[in-house]
Amino acid sequence: MTFYKILIYQQFCRYIMGALNLLKKFSVAHKGKRSLWRFGKMVVSLQLPLLLFFGGVATADYEVVGEISEAANLMPLKIGVHPITRNVYVADVAKGTLKVFNSQSYALIAEIPLNAEEASAVAFDEDRNFTYVAGVKNGKPKLWVLDENNGIAREIELSDEFSKVYDVAYNPTSDKIYVSSWGAEKLFVVDGNSYRVVSLNTGNCRGIAVDSLRNKVYVSVLRSAEENIVLIIDGGSDAIVGEVALPRNSIPAGVDVDSLTGKVYVVLQRNASIAVVSGDRLEKIISLGVGETYEIGTQKIWTVVNIPECRKAYALHFDLGSLYVINTETDVVERVVNVGSTALGLGVGEGKIFVGYSSSGKIDVLSAPQSCGDRTPDLATNPPDSVNDLGMCHLVSSTLRDRSGNPLSNIRLYFEVYSLATLVNYIKGNVVTDGEGKAIFAYTGLKEGRDLIHVFADVNNNGRFDSGEPGFKVYKNWQKDSDRDGIPDSEEGPSDGDADGVPNYLDKDADNDGILDIYEGSTDIDNDGVPNYLDLDSDGDGILDSEEAWRTS
Repeated sequence: MTFYKILIYQQFCRYIMGALNLLKKFSVAHKGKRSLWRFGKMVVSLQLPLLLFFGGVATADYEVVGEISEAANLMPLKIGVHPITRNVYVADVAKGTLKVFNSQSYALIAEIPLNAEEASAVAFDEDRNFTYVAGVKNGKPKLWVLDENNGIAREIELSDEFSKVYDVAYNPTSDKIYVSSWGAEKLFVVDGNSYRVVSLNTGNCRGIAVDSLRNKVYVSVLRSAEENIVLIIDGGSDAIVGEVALPRNSIPAGVDVDSLTGKVYVVLQRNASIAVVSGDRLEKIISLGVGETYEIGTQKIWTVVNIPECRKAYALHFDLGSLYVINTETDVVERVVNVGSTALGLGVGEGKIFVGYSSSGKIDVLSAPQSCGDRTPDLATNPPDSVNDLGMCHLVSSTLRDRSGNPLSNIRLYFEVYSLATLVNYIKGNVVTDGEGKAIFAYTGLKEGRDLIHVFADVNNNGRFDSGEPGFKVYKNWQKDSDRDGIPDSEEGPSDGDADGVPNYLDKDADNDGILDIYEGSTDIDNDGVPNYLDLDSDGDGILDSEEAWRTS
């Protein structure tokens, strides 16, 4: 324990931090007299909301750790964080430009002119390192494709109808981009390779969320005051495979999905609440608890985002300046953080929460909870290490489960076999998990030596192992054993221990003592330097093994 860093929220309590540091120095200087330090720490912990960290500088949950000034003239509803560079992307709705800020310094890197009336939202294609920006140009919905250098690679007109654009999302499983429109009453589906545009007649659609694990797309739709729904779209066929009715006149807006649990969170603006959709049914409505004490009016809450590994979802109230923290395991509001009024834009990434303000055009960077745990799917593979004879079939069994222990079916597991001698991948294949989350891969070893078998769950279905996907490594030793006695040919060699004209690697009883080598084995139990299968008196007791083998007492 080298030093303590104490973070105290109340400014008037700073003097107590100094007092604790003095107590700590006293306790370090006088080893064995730490009771005073412990007492002082206990008293303050009972009186003040503080966090204590050992061995280094730490940050409290939801503390402001950075600021992006002049981020936008008119703040977008969603703030993007690039999955590779971690840079922050902000669509300036009023200027029709896209701004990019450095992930560490938050300095402006680039401002991309789109020559648009509005730039509404961004999405990212991690495989191509592309950025997709949705907006309006000449009154019509557009999609801009930016390359890895943030250059405009393509501008796509989605429709010749006049319309507003609300949201954009990318599905890596089907390689499609989705853009929601308000006015055209359509959801636009753009092929990520050909850029061919297909429109689905949905009604006025708003928020979009993609569950790449299950290849489903969720869209909030306001068809009328009476008909508020969430559409469920198959990512492969673009067919509408279900719809979930929401409370009438609830005005659904932003949508996000926890792809690990499959739960969908939908903002209900009129009700100041969050709807929880599980499968094809409305499971729960989470009240944000502000209706009784505040005249909310309409459309004060716009966006919901979640961090699956933290088991948290977040929503902002524009007027109240509140950040609502929702526990996604219990689906209850566990905390309300005061972030200041006119908080509109919301984004998450790299262990941070980004809150954008419409009044000042700035973005505050907040620390995510320190208690975030790992909720990525768990992949177990057996056997972890084993030995097989060349030419035999080896089975690798893998089971994929979520962190609650539930099996994940219909997920493709890839098996890549590498020779550790050459590091060459000489066998590969894939198997889809069954209803129990299991997949079995079989292969036959054709080369002596040690193999590394890399198994991974292709969660985003792109055919390769990506950061964040569950993976596992097991090993297999292949040996040539011509006489099938369990002792490799390389160990037995071509010598002839019993001089019977048959080399040891082909002789099932190399010392001719009447006991097969498969039973004697290659260990040396009497430590005389001669392995048991060649030792006529393997236990060194002065009695030949050939005699002992037939004794009953």
